[in-house]
Amino acid sequence: MDVIAQEGPEAIEALKPEWDALLRSSACPSPFVAHEWLAASWRHYSEGDRLLIVCMRDAGRLVGLVALRAKRARGTGQLLFAATHADAPDILTEEGSEWAVLEAFCNWLAREHQDWDLVRLRGISSRSQTDHLLPVLAQEAGLAACAWRVETSPYIVLPSTREEYHAQMPSRNRRRELLRRRSRLADEYGELAIRVDVGADLTAEVMARLMRLHHRSWEGRGGSQVLTDERIGQFHTDVAVALALIGVSQVGWLTAGGREVAGWYGFLAGQTYLAYIHGHDPDFAPFSPGAQLTLALIEYGIDHAWREIDLMRGAERYKFDFTRRCAYTVDHAIARTRSKLRLFATVAAFRGRLAG
Repeated sequence: MDVIAQEGPEAIEALKPEWDALLRSSACPSPFVAHEWLAASWRHYSEGDRLLIVCMRDAGRLVGLVALRAKRARGTGQLLFAATHADAPDILTEEGSEWAVLEAFCNWLAREHQDWDLVRLRGISSRSQTDHLLPVLAQEAGLAACAWRVETSPYIVLPSTREEYHAQMPSRNRRRELLRRRSRLADEYGELAIRVDVGADLTAEVMARLMRLHHRSWEGRGGSQVLTDERIGQFHTDVAVALALIGVSQVGWLTAGGREVAGWYGFLAGQTYLAYIHGHDPDFAPFSPGAQLTLALIEYGIDHAWREIDLMRGAERYKFDFTRRCAYTVDHAIARTRSKLRLFATVAAFRGRLAG
């Protein structure tokens, strides 16, 4: 397998046709490794760093790809780390080629590419083949590697009917309370419905409405921790609009009598839905609008034959009203030597204490 590194943002557009084909052939076509996500991420967050797109090719055919950001850090030397501004970045691989791609990548780091001291891949899902195989193959290549869990990522496995899901909800009391409040909401405001903006209907104006609703749901709670500045909002608008055109992103609304009670923004990766950001109108607080939205999303997913809903990273209590299944995000570090890896761990621990 040949490993070819291309530098600079111009490589993003040059690789688009092959990149799109590789995403379609991957085991999990995550939006976080899509061409559209990296293009928007680099446009808004490059910050003068050097972009390196590492391509793994089998007889010329692109079977693996990872975009890395190169920068120099005090105390740890030249760093390479995932270039995307994403919750769950990964190394994009063709399904069935994960071992060969990751082996080629590690051998390239060990024997061919010399301009690095430490590689950091943050937020890899514990359910990804990268998490399972990267430490093994890095050590086989003579490199030092370590990994550690960072955050909980709950997920819901969907049954074939709504009735099955209602019966298996972790808390029967919570289920009864939600359904009772749903009935009251419909009685007071009108019939409940789901409306979904996809494709060309997902516009910048739709995203602006979702963001306003998201911020409103945080009123009185110290403000939102995401979408807090213009750059973040514009990044997500660019990503959502671009990915909607290929059927990946969507914005959904729970309405009562035509009035928007709550909304979600997320991505469909195969038969798995990634619930990314949501918001609700605080005027509907007595009816638990956030929980009503989650239940409505689950029912919508069942109706559309989704296999799973990923509630993304974070162990917020409300998620466990709907599931008791968890994955994790995992941070990986690879260094040329064990001494370099220990130096990184020491610096990271020191900075952590200072931050605390």
